[in-house]
Amino acid sequence: MEEYQRKLMSIGRKYKKLHAMHLLKEITFQEYSIMMTIRYIGRENHEQVKVSAIASKLDVVLSGVSRTVRDLEGKGYVERCTDEKDRRNTYVRMTEMGRKRLDESEEIISTVFRNISDRIGEEKLNQFCEILEEIQKTAADEIERYCREEQRKE
Repeated sequence: MEEYQRKLMSIGRKYKKLHAMHLLKEITFQEYSIMMTIRYIGRENHEQVKVSAIASKLDVVLSGVSRTVRDLEGKGYVERCTDEKDRRNTYVRMTEMGRKRLDESEEIISTVFRNISDRIGEEKLNQFCEILEEIQKTAADEIERYCREEQRKE
């Protein structure tokens, strides 16, 4: 294994061990992501968001989103409603309690990232993000190429 491979894998493990999502009170990372997506899409759709639109935006399976929405509903952070014209469509909207929880979580995360930016510098962080994005795109291309080659062998 090349040295850079070891370093990348080691950094990934160390980053995972940070447990950064412990900063969020009473919600998981998945719940936070879905609440952020509801807020983002909801601004365009008068606060109501289809569960399928959330899954599409996050590029995850619908069943996982439905399960997490159910958990959020149980905590009182979102509420579901059914489209009266087409009962197959389920919409979700944030409750007041959910908006408050999301605002608190966003403030905590913003503070942490502001502190990171102050310590490392915005220019270095932007360079890091560009490089990380390039690595991700290149890795995706290579994995796709590998899978195509494997299919040809079959």
